[in-house]
Amino acid sequence: LERFEPRRIALNIDRDIAFGGGLHVGELDVLREELGAKWMDRTVNEPMLGVEFVARRVPGQIGYYRMMQESIWAMIEEAFSERVVQPGVTTTTDIEWWFLEKMQEQNVSTWAHPRVSVLTEESFPGWEGSSSTIHEGDLLHVDFGMTAMGLNTDTQHMAYVLCASAGETDAPASITAGLRKSNRMQDIQLEVMCPGMTGNEVLTVCLEKMREEGIEGQVYSHPIGDWGHAPGAVMGFTNLPTYVPVLGELPVLPDTYYSIELYAYHFIPERNETIRFRQEEDVHWVEESGRWEFVFGRQEKLHLVNWTRVDAPALDSVHVLNVQN
Repeated sequence: LERFEPRRIALNIDRDIAFGGGLHVGELDVLREELGAKWMDRTVNEPMLGVEFVARRVPGQIGYYRMMQESIWAMIEEAFSERVVQPGVTTTTDIEWWFLEKMQEQNVSTWAHPRVSVLTEESFPGWEGSSSTIHEGDLLHVDFGMTAMGLNTDTQHMAYVLCASAGETDAPASITAGLRKSNRMQDIQLEVMCPGMTGNEVLTVCLEKMREEGIEGQVYSHPIGDWGHAPGAVMGFTNLPTYVPVLGELPVLPDTYYSIELYAYHFIPERNETIRFRQEEDVHWVEESGRWEFVFGRQEKLHLVNWTRVDAPALDSVHVLNVQN
């Protein structure tokens, strides 16, 4: 300190932000005793230093991250198909274990245990899945994240179990319309979310645009990084739908991956139910285009389970990640 004579010395002492507040009170006492008033008077609290350092993604990561997303999509496509699901027999817990075994085969792990559920009017975003036996006409949902190479994904997709015994070959239009609402909400957030805006500013504009377009739903997006949910600006929580203290006041950072997590309410006349169409996809900032883009893509069609097909077609040519020790 004597050599460099810093005018400001940042300490990890923020009371609200975990990544900016890790200094133990005992360690702070030692600094006070050893450094004295001269240097301690120059100390400052700059929590964004820790947030930016931990949240930042580097260019070399995106290729590997895209491969992970590709693998997640391939797993979901297979899990939500007749290869895995037999109506009246298969349970949502069976599919959760299928995901775990598939990840073990690929030598990857998970930071967010696969949670599979049959969606009903009561279904709400959360950690719980369900142990429901799957039947024709069910809407299925999965939420889970893969861990590999120090990276983490966060993905939610939906599927429809065809009433194949009655000759159904596609999901009803009233159901696919719900997914389109969620897609429109994704569009709105990516149009609105600009580096430098606070999470709450993004959330407020998103909700305003949703109201203008007659869409009811909720946004609860977040950074995704080294430990799953990462430091940085959040845009809504499930229990704080319009304003988030502290974390919602942080700025959106361009060198960060974000999980665009949300749901749209949609009424399905045939069921007389309003269902939350829940979606989640990861995005990254592309400097050349000056916008956020999906790392791999987004779900624009429901996965369909046609359990009457005897010879299931091969999956599309999709790279499956296998990480070696």
